[in-house]
Amino acid sequence: MYLSFHPKSMPSQEQKLHFVLFPLMAQGHMIPMMDIAKILVQRNIIVTVVTTPHNASRFTSIFDRYIQSGFPIRLVQVQFPCEEAGVPHGCENLDMIPSLGTATGFFQATSLLQQPVEKLFQELTPAPSCIISDMCLPYTSHIAKIFNTPRISFVGPSLHSR
Repeated sequence: MYLSFHPKSMPSQEQKLHFVLFPLMAQGHMIPMMDIAKILVQRNIIVTVVTTPHNASRFTSIFDRYIQSGFPIRLVQVQFPCEEAGVPHGCENLDMIPSLGTATGFFQATSLLQQPVEKLFQELTPAPSCIISDMCLPYTSHIAKIFNTPRISFVGPSLHSR
């Protein structure tokens, strides 16, 4: 993805771009999404990354450094519905699931994030301009439709392949 902005076409403070990023909770997906977040904030785009508490803890120090440097970035946490989907408590990342058979429940749990994320989306300011979400999180396409927000489906693991 390539973004180019020219000073004359930069939005005013009231019209500032706000991208909301939804990485799949797996290291091979999260790290490339964090790289995208870095690129966006360096272009003065407001970035909100939505993830679960455990996954947020993996990136807190990075976010703290960016925030202290004045970059417009925030990390928002939503509770991961493990029990509702039959996933062992605390399995908020694919690298934490005990067996391949648990993966189905993990992906069911990700789809259950839609309602809390809809509520969160209503509260975000400024209103989101764009969603960048992992292709493995199809519920975000429904969020985009409900809020009439453009969505980019991101395939992170192939980002650095040749």
